[in-house]
Amino acid sequence: MTHETQCQRILELLRNAGGRWVSLTAILALGIAQYNSRIHDLRTEGHDIENRTEWTQERTRHSWYRLKEQGRLFPGEAR
Repeated sequence: MTHETQCQRILELLRNAGGRWVSLTAILALGIAQYNSRIHDLRTEGHDIENRTEWTQERTRHSWYRLKEQGRLFPGEAR
């Protein structure tokens, strides 16, 4: 699978989420080992991808990503 194909798959997942947060687990389910590099590639192309990371008391990390498309407001966002 090429870098471009991997980027397309991540971008499709994020777009289908409609601005909602997508878990790292969902991204990993795409079978993309270097997901951080592909997200970097997408950001370099101009896609506004946010990420959020939280740590549990058990020191487990949970990460989420979402796409903020230019000119499009998602539910709950102010103008």
